[in-house]
Amino acid sequence: MMKKILLFLLITCTAAMGQAPKLEVVVDNSEITDGINATLKSTQNTTTTYAIKGINNSEELYSTGIYGQSPIGIGVYGKCPGGWGVYGESNSDIAVYGKSISNIGVFGYSVSGTAGSFISTSGYGLKTSGKLQFAGNGVGTLASGKFLKSINTNGDAEWSEIFPIDFTKNEALKILSITNTNTGPASAIVGTTNSTSGGKGIYGFAQEYSPTAATYGVFGFNQASNSIGSGVYGNHYGTGNGVLGESDGVGVKGISAVGKGVWGDGPVDGVRGSTTIGTGITGTASGANGIGAFFNSFNGPALITGFGNVGIGTVSPKYKMTFNSEVGDKISFWGGETNNTTNHYGIGIQGFAFQFYVPSSSDNIVFGTGRSTAFAEKMRINGGGNVGIGLNNPNATLSVSRGTGTDGTAAFFGTTHTSHFNYATAEDTYIRGGKNNSKVIINDITGLGNVGIGTATPNYKLQVSTFGNGAGIVHANNVGIQVGTYAGFGAGWYGTLSNHPLSLFVNNGSAALTITTAQNVGINTTTANSGLQVVGSLSLPYKELNTNYTLSDADYSVRAIGYQAITVSLPSPVNRTGRIYIISADLPLLLQPNSGNSVFNPIYINDHLGNNLLTNSNLSDGISGDFLYFFKALNGKITKKTSVTVQSTGTTWAIIDNDFQL
Repeated sequence: MMKKILLFLLITCTAAMGQAPKLEVVVDNSEITDGINATLKSTQNTTTTYAIKGINNSEELYSTGIYGQSPIGIGVYGKCPGGWGVYGESNSDIAVYGKSISNIGVFGYSVSGTAGSFISTSGYGLKTSGKLQFAGNGVGTLASGKFLKSINTNGDAEWSEIFPIDFTKNEALKILSITNTNTGPASAIVGTTNSTSGGKGIYGFAQEYSPTAATYGVFGFNQASNSIGSGVYGNHYGTGNGVLGESDGVGVKGISAVGKGVWGDGPVDGVRGSTTIGTGITGTASGANGIGAFFNSFNGPALITGFGNVGIGTVSPKYKMTFNSEVGDKISFWGGETNNTTNHYGIGIQGFAFQFYVPSSSDNIVFGTGRSTAFAEKMRINGGGNVGIGLNNPNATLSVSRGTGTDGTAAFFGTTHTSHFNYATAEDTYIRGGKNNSKVIINDITGLGNVGIGTATPNYKLQVSTFGNGAGIVHANNVGIQVGTYAGFGAGWYGTLSNHPLSLFVNNGSAALTITTAQNVGINTTTANSGLQVVGSLSLPYKELNTNYTLSDADYSVRAIGYQAITVSLPSPVNRTGRIYIISADLPLLLQPNSGNSVFNPIYINDHLGNNLLTNSNLSDGISGDFLYFFKALNGKITKKTSVTVQSTGTTWAIIDNDFQL
């Protein structure tokens, strides 16, 4: 075995070219020992000493003070109980250089001091082109997946499970920038916590209380030009929150040009925002096709607002859901996904109008119970504007199915009582007032029009039209008396339809005229025993004549006055069967003043053919038989006739009286 070299050899090389080393130690393969071993045994040194000190004054790059190289061992090894195991100093290049093919290039060991110290004024304190390994108690237990963390202001560090979050630096742009260039489904940052109480995988905190521009606790930016991906993505597999933002300002804010500003996906809460006075979640889409906020959940609700109000287009909602105060479309339930001019099922606002609408006249607005796939329709408004209640095909402006409730088809409620309109199961229609003596009024204002029953074109205030022979308006009481109108058999009728007399009255008084069931007419009596029975006085038409006159249908009694001769002509007896006229004269037997003779003026009565009705009559045997004012010898006395009563037989006129006045 080669003896160990115990002396420090200092050899000055004077070779002109300086190619050969001044000290070279070679250890053969058969020898297992150190190449150079230098030991300073003094423990009382008061100045810095070196077991081996290498100084290289060369200013050439890559020149080395001490150089060690080993294929599998340690190139440079230093050990010092209280100082530095290996110390290197260089003005511009590498202070200590170690190279090893498979083991340790530079190895330093210290019991209580510093195994290796690397200091650089303006360069690198430590630079490695390979892997860098730290081990030992000085930096914590060696393990994979840990962080090197500074533990004090002296620069001491140790391995830690926690990334060093207490890091403060004044940096204008960013303190930490992490880029993953992998094009696969890789991640730049993954935060994981196993905390059972209040843990955070990633926690961002913007602590400025009065910023002059927007600040963000966590900010995510996605440069994708399509709608794939998210700026910030949160996923929670339990019942928690994918993304939770809490702030007096904006808890979570997402901005995307064409994608999703905020996107949350979770079994319960995809995104959850909470705030004291500001906005829990804010999503902004600057592009035409961008989405400010997207909420999706396959199990639980996609979005829950809690106890607050929701504002759409407004930042100050005062109700559970408040839209901005602008006219136009508000909600689209179907359609409107292509552009904002597409007809759709929706709700809108226009001036003084709250709108519900469907896309076309073929669509309907339907109300009912149940749910969409198990729906019981109760009412609909079709695209033509017809309303159906209980009917799904309204052909009228208002089509109502027969009511099945206790109040009928329609009930109109007042303060105490209820009026009813009903279409009964027997296909009968009822209009019912709500209380005793109530009124059912139609067209209560003058000039509003006419009411037609059985006709669509009434010409009178109330017109009842029937077909054929039949009654029109009928009034019936609870004991079966029925009175009404009747049209038929070539005439208009008014009377009783039941076996009861018909009475007419005025001033809410007793019967002025009564037609009995035997068809006798009584005036001022309800028990007429003749065709006409009058209780009380009778007034008939009366006219005085002083010239020729033809009787009309308006005449009954005429009387000639004066001294002139008068001819009274009768109308045709046809269609006047039973007609009676009374013709009288007040001509007395007078003495003519000038002559002293008795004179009188005759009254002639002609029938409709011009024949003298008195000629050859039973009165013709008098002194004169062809004019009224007769003298007749009766029982030796002179009598006179001053009136004649005639009656139509239907074909002729007959004198029906033969009395004479003394």
